Amino acid sequence: MLRQCADRGMTPGVDPQAALETLVEAEPVALMRTLGRYPEVLASAARALEPHQLATYLRDLATQLHAFYNTHTFLVDDDAVRVAGEPDLIVKLPEVLVKGDDPDWWGDIEPIPTGLAEDRYVKSVEIREVNDVGRNEEGGHEGRHTVGGRFVVHHMIWSTRVPEGEAGDGPSSTSWPVHEVGREPDLFDEDAGRLLRAGSSVVSNSLHLHSNGRDTRAHLEIGFRFHPPDYMPKYRRAFFGLGNASDIDIRAGRVRPGTPRLSGPQPAHQDRHL
Repeated sequence: MLRQCADRGMTPGVDPQAALETLVEAEPVALMRTLGRYPEVLASAARALEPHQLATYLRDLATQLHAFYNTHTFLVDDDAVRVAGEPDLIVKLPEVLVKGDDPDWWGDIEPIPTGLAEDRYVKSVEIREVNDVGRNEEGGHEGRHTVGGRFVVHHMIWSTRVPEGEAGDGPSSTSWPVHEVGREPDLFDEDAGRLLRAGSSVVSNSLHLHSNGRDTRAHLEIGFRFHPPDYMPKYRRAFFGLGNASDIDIRAGRVRPGTPRLSGPQPAHQDRHL
């Protein structure tokens, strides 16, 4: 954050006149309390010769920092245009550095807390890559004249998940459309909003990074737009497996026991990713 502030000509500092009593939201209060515990945790770790206390503290601090920034985002691109409209919640993923000569990389990410305090149904989701690829004098982006010359995140297969044992009676995870270069926002049917659970985190075991030919710092921002709090979907999602990930074999006139029969033309919907 400090580096991005410096890039924008902003100089963060301590304002002695700041009205700290106005900070009553849960996220900044929790973050300040955790920051205030640092001397105590450091002394305790040193006395007990247990350095893992410090590692645990820093992990908790990072989680609270993400929750704070996702709720109170203050570094926003002035030229950013969201096709689906202004999000109700933005979840920012950690920044990555992809060098100009780096090979392609695939891997997973650490869970990123959404900071959501209550279950909400989502009407649309839109993911943007924010990076430091500059603009030329004509207003276009430097590098190749294609979307591949601007972005370094090729795709991400992701979901949101509630920690084990905290899901209660509801689902523990929700899958979302694959993010890929050039993808437009996903607008869900008005009668079939997808559920984003309180306390959930963004998880992915398939993030693909691809160099654009220059050293680039980038991160993804996931924008959720919500239905009203009292909204309930008319339809629920269902999954039917038709193959083994490489073959599809549907034999004429044969139905497995227990397979529902479909009559008449049926609409098909899939998350398109090749």
